[in-house]
Amino acid sequence: MRSAAQELGYLSNAHTRSLRSAHSGVIGLVVPDIRNPYFAELASVVENACLAHGWATLLCNADESPDQFNRYVDTLRRQRVDGAIVTPTSSGGRAVTELVDDGVQVVCVDREITRSSLSAVTSDP
Repeated sequence: MRSAAQELGYLSNAHTRSLRSAHSGVIGLVVPDIRNPYFAELASVVENACLAHGWATLLCNADESPDQFNRYVDTLRRQRVDGAIVTPTSSGGRAVTELVDDGVQVVCVDREITRSSLSAVTSDP
């Protein structure tokens, strides 16, 4: 059966598989501005690390817009990502809290969400 599928070029449906297994194999990454060399490098490192462990990366560029950040985090929820790495905007707490409430593991990078217990990787001030 598998050889026939390979010969025909069949690709399994990741969404259907994720419904059955409760895992998507995707990590979401939301950065504030991909044009910033720091965040471009972060995206590259995250993508390479994910690929090395069999994960795909869904990269979202919020363009320093709180509305766009929230829309992207909502998209990560709809895509049922297995985890997320985010650099939150000033109003990103609500959307990220809903993502966490869905059971998604979230880590903040470079910025923290005020009054949040989420893990965060930041530099010393």
